Amino acid sequence: MAPLATREYWAKLMKNADGTPNRNFVPHIGGQNVAFRDGHSKFFNVDSFLAKCPTAAQYGNVPVPSSENMAWTVSSAPTWSQPWPFWNLQ
Repeated sequence: MAPLATREYWAKLMKNADGTPNRNFVPHIGGQNVAFRDGHSKFFNVDSFLAKCPTAAQYGNVPVPSSENMAWTVSSAPTWSQPWPFWNLQ
């Protein structure tokens, strides 16, 4: 199983059409706290977070959902063109 990690998906949620942060999704000074498996957390502004996400093309041209999703189904497992350690895609 692979995470829904595409930059296009997250940008659609985190940014308004004019490129400003979507305050409904990232209400705290244009970013969010991310919790890691080892227990630490870190603040990422929207652009820093998106830079850690592969594009759909880098993620095997997977379809980008049109709305926020908790589950994601694709016909074949995504493949990626380089490591994306933030998403544990090695």
